[in-house]
Amino acid sequence: MPVTENRLNGTQKVNSDWQALPLPQDITKKGIYTGTAGFEHPAWIGRFYPQDMAIAGKGWAHRSYKQFLYYQRYFPLVEITSTFEAEPRLQMFMELAKRSWDRTTFSVQVHQKMSHRRTWDRQEGRKLMQQHVQAVSPLAETGKFYSFIISLAEENDRSLAKLDYLLAIAEVAVRKRMDVHIEFKHKSWHLEHVLKRMKDNGIGICNTDLPASATAFPLKAYATSSKGYIRYSGKEGNDYLYTVDEIISRVEGQQLLLRKTDSVAIAYTNFGNGNAVVNAIENMIQLNEILP
Repeated sequence: MPVTENRLNGTQKVNSDWQALPLPQDITKKGIYTGTAGFEHPAWIGRFYPQDMAIAGKGWAHRSYKQFLYYQRYFPLVEITSTFEAEPRLQMFMELAKRSWDRTTFSVQVHQKMSHRRTWDRQEGRKLMQQHVQAVSPLAETGKFYSFIISLAEENDRSLAKLDYLLAIAEVAVRKRMDVHIEFKHKSWHLEHVLKRMKDNGIGICNTDLPASATAFPLKAYATSSKGYIRYSGKEGNDYLYTVDEIISRVEGQQLLLRKTDSVAIAYTNFGNGNAVVNAIENMIQLNEILP
């Protein structure tokens, strides 16, 4: 029975009834890197992580380190989202590079000061991106960096000044051979010339499955760089659990994107109740069955 149906039927329980979710086969050699938005969520204890990982410890060497190692048994992609609210620190990424497996790759969400702005000051934005590049350099130096993610707010509609700003700050990383993917959420950005300018500048687009709304950017399989990216946010928000049939229908778009690129990152951001790990595992199982 698919792991998602297992979860829906209530066999994945908490505390004393905890059972490990099935380990999916590694499909990174097929060019697919699957994971979730963050790996340290309290609600995952007793659902994804065993209960003893809730014991408080002193920093990375205890709870976080144990969860990180356990997470990597399942997923090759780690999407670091804590950097949206807390600026990235070099020491953190030195630890991540040291503690990660050879197959593990990371994407890093940029700080909200870069993506959620009232003024679109390119000089200030480029300075902030340079700080991100320096902080994340241990991942790049070890070949474990996939991309920066610039996530715009849902109400952030298109303007020429904003597009120029985004291309300018992304250039700082691209010139260092560090990929950047921009996540548009407002449908006003859904224009061919926007995609063309991104492609001309070597900047990727992050395809996103958003809750339905009149202004939501549609889910597509666009590629504007050599790396593809897809995020699944949940049709009704972070607590949404995709069904098996919904995942199978989305696998078609993943295959299409893989044909356009050298690799594809797939991140589930519906982290509520551990849904992201359940859906990401199911996604890997479905891909493994159909990819050559």
